[in-house]
Order: sequence, then C-alpha cells, then structure tokens
Amino acid sequence: MNKKNMTESEAINTEQCSLSNTHIKSLLVKAIEKIDEVYRASDASYGLKTGLTEFDNLTGGLSPSDLIIIAGRPSIGKTTLAMNIIEHIALKLNKTAILFSLETAPEISALKFICSLGRVDAHRLRSGSVEDEDWPRITTAVQTLSESPIYIDNVIEETIDTICAKSRKIALNTGNIGLIVVDYIQLLCCRGSTPENRTAELSSILRYLKILAKELNVPVIAISQLNQNVEQRTDKRPIISDLKDSESIEDDADMICFVHRNDYYDENSEDKYIAEIIVAKHRNGPQGKIRTAYLGQYGRFEDLRFTH
Repeated sequence: MNKKNMTESEAINTEQCSLSNTHIKSLLVKAIEKIDEVYRASDASYGLKTGLTEFDNLTGGLSPSDLIIIAGRPSIGKTTLAMNIIEHIALKLNKTAILFSLETAPEISALKFICSLGRVDAHRLRSGSVEDEDWPRITTAVQTLSESPIYIDNVIEETIDTICAKSRKIALNTGNIGLIVVDYIQLLCCRGSTPENRTAELSSILRYLKILAKELNVPVIAISQLNQNVEQRTDKRPIISDLKDSESIEDDADMICFVHRNDYYDENSEDKYIAEIIVAKHRNGPQGKIRTAYLGQYGRFEDLRFTH
C-alpha cells in the first residue's frame, strides 16, 4: 500500500509509527556515551544521586523515566525522605524539582525545607520558641531555598491530568527538570472517575505517572500509604503486599522503597534515630536495604557516617 491509497487516518498512524521507531544503532551510541561518562567520573552513576551514599550505591541513583514508590506507615518519614531528595537534586545538582503536595499546605512544606536545610528543630519553629542561635541558620536556609529551582504545588482535589499538565509546563519553562514528587497517590483521582473501582483508577493514575516520567525523561517519585496488615505482624518491616492496592503498584512501579524505623514502634529501641530504606523491587537493579540516620527533629535522613 502506498500513501495515495491510504486513508488520512492510516497515513497519520503510519507517520506516527515512523517517528517513534528508532534504530538500535543510535541508541547504542547513547548507551556507550553514558557508560563512558560514568566510567570517567569516579562519583558518577547512571541515575540522579539522592544524597544518601549507601542508597545510591545500591540502586545507582534514580534513573530517568523511572516511576519510584516510597511507602510507609503514617509519620514514619516517607514524605521527609522524598523532600530530602528534592533538596539534594535542586541544591546540589541544580536541577528543577517539583513537589505536588496533596496532603500538606505549601507553606508547611516550605517550613519543612527550612528546618531540614537549616538543621532547625521543627517543634521550636512551629511553637514560636525559636532560639537566638537558630536565626542565622533560618536566614541562610531561606536565602538558599529562595534561589533554588524548587516548585511546590498544592491544589485541593488535584487530578492526575492537572499534575501532568503542570509538570509539562514547568519542564518547558525551565528546560532542566530533574525530579517530580507526588505526595501521595491515594489522594489523586482521574477526571470524571467514579469511586466504584478505585483499584482500576489507581492503576490508571500510575500509568499516567509512568508515561509522564518517560515523556520528560525524569524520575517520578509517588508516595504511597500502607494498609494495616503490617501492624498485625511481629516483624513490622513492610512487604509489597502491605501497599494499598498493591497489585497495581507492583505491576507499574520500577522501584518500590519502604521506610521503616524500629523506634516508630518501640520508643526504647536500641535503633533510636536509625531508619531502614528497604528496596523491595528494583526493575533494573538489585534489591536490598540500607540503614541511615533519621533526625526527626530536623526532618532529615543522613548517611550514618556523616551524622553528628
């Protein structure tokens, strides 16, 4: 069949197919260039570094186009971990990072960034009991953050369509987008959806996020809740079946990470101020777990060897 005999629709479809097909030769050139880049730079990895050395060593960083799930029980630190990664990518790598916060007011998110970067006790800041030695750190943090490429978005009843549209707009305007974080996916909905089949809706949301990650060639972190099954076990470390709507998430995610802290369940635990990040699924690399310091008063995860 030639183009003269094609319908307009067939011609368009054929043209789209030809535009999306890429011969492997050009892809191999790009792959070799990336391998050479990582080889020549002693501190390089294929993905974006998160600022947590052991996590980056295990995972190779956050790969462009990957959909990454960070999950955990309420107030265990999953949003804090994602915000720490935003902070590192924006301030250390100078790449635009977007936080879609469906649960927390943007002003509260900004305060959390100040506490983390300035190492200011969050309780003192929120209660108005800031001490004199806190102010220089607060001022420095505010100045640094005000010049950073961090965007915080908060809209009531955010839909996946608006998140994708806003992400594309910021990517177009900045040209240097490095990370998108959605907190959290169970609060998202699809436009025109009905509550009868939430599992199918969540699966659709995850597919949209995965497509967005591939389209913009950036990692997308989606924060997820856990169900209460983990509370019924002696070992409280989460597993994939503990995810709410776990089947949809397991199928679509490239990486699934759980945040776990023994002192969350036992305040007398010997592992006080220690967190585990459990990589339960990693489509392009190994699974495993790493231990980090958890400085809850500041809202920070840090390498154990750097904590003081």
